[in-house]
Amino acid sequence: PPSLTPPPHSLPPSLTWESLGVHVLDVDECTSQWEGRARCHHFCHNYIGGFRCFCRQGYSLHGDGRTCKVTDCGHPGALVNGHYSLVDRAAGTGIGAVVTYRCLDRYYRLAAKSDGLYTCLINGKWSNVVVGEDAPHCDAVCGKTRWPWSGPQRVLGGSRARPGSFPWHVNVEDSVCGGALVSATWVLTSASCVAGLSAVRMLTGGTDRNDPALWQRLEATDIHIHPGYDRSPLAHDLALLRLRGEARFGENVSPVCLPLAHSRYRVETGAMGYVSGFGQTELLAHSDRLMFAPVPVAELAECWEGSLGESSLPLSGEVFCAGGTGTDACTGDGGGSLVFRDTLDSDSVFTAGVVSWGSECGHFGLYTSVQHHLDWITSVMQSPTPGL
Repeated sequence: PPSLTPPPHSLPPSLTWESLGVHVLDVDECTSQWEGRARCHHFCHNYIGGFRCFCRQGYSLHGDGRTCKVTDCGHPGALVNGHYSLVDRAAGTGIGAVVTYRCLDRYYRLAAKSDGLYTCLINGKWSNVVVGEDAPHCDAVCGKTRWPWSGPQRVLGGSRARPGSFPWHVNVEDSVCGGALVSATWVLTSASCVAGLSAVRMLTGGTDRNDPALWQRLEATDIHIHPGYDRSPLAHDLALLRLRGEARFGENVSPVCLPLAHSRYRVETGAMGYVSGFGQTELLAHSDRLMFAPVPVAELAECWEGSLGESSLPLSGEVFCAGGTGTDACTGDGGGSLVFRDTLDSDSVFTAGVVSWGSECGHFGLYTSVQHHLDWITSVMQSPTPGL
């Protein structure tokens, strides 16, 4: 008969149901009811062999595929180092609702130049006009200091640095050296400070060894020594330490900026930088208080004549000379950063050099050039975390 539904088993390839006089009749499920109700809550689309339900704008399907519910994006995901708030609380988190994300104070900013506004769309997802459905995240703001630097303070016998004046400074406990936070997970220091170590314990945030209130403890087991490092003659004296976890940023802990490969970040002779550390003073082998010193960049020839003497130390673009004014880094300050204010942004500070070597405290010293090693620094900081 023409209205028979074909049996479930298949036919040989040479035969068809039509050749046998059997015609397939598709049932329109959208016109029939299911358990006394319409198949679909809102709209129904029939196709050969089945049907599909759709909802009006502002609604989405329940898990049963039939009934509709008002679209609700739910509460957005939490923002690490930030927070969000509903622009209109009365609108809730349904379609059209808007939330705004903000990062904490001046120490973080939204990445990707997003304005932080996310709208609940009809697909039930929060979306931003710049980054789409990608979740927002906060990047650390680098190179911010709470106090201006002035006066004749010196590492050798000078006045203590105020909390927050060098928030990137890291005290390396295992080798009595310094270092600098350059992100929430990386510390820049000298290779000579950490070579041979399998783990490095550090402290940051404090300015007094005898006052633990402000200190934050850090640890690194992923140690990257520059592949060109050579202790004798001293070359490429640079290392990066990947932290376990992240440093917590705030008033007294934040990273220093790395320079860019641009002429404005090239330090010239006479430029004044600042170095900080717990190293040797005029009276003590090591200071219990964080000191800082203004140190001018000098000609390399002056370094030779001033204190370094005849040597085979490399004096190419990988290092530069600073000091000669009686202010200087000293024993225990190695690995610390010599920082400069950005000429186009006086509120921002970048690291130009890492304390490497000097023959006599209070005179000239060699600093490993950070800008010269930017390619290596960038490649290491972008490397995957071990075990992931």
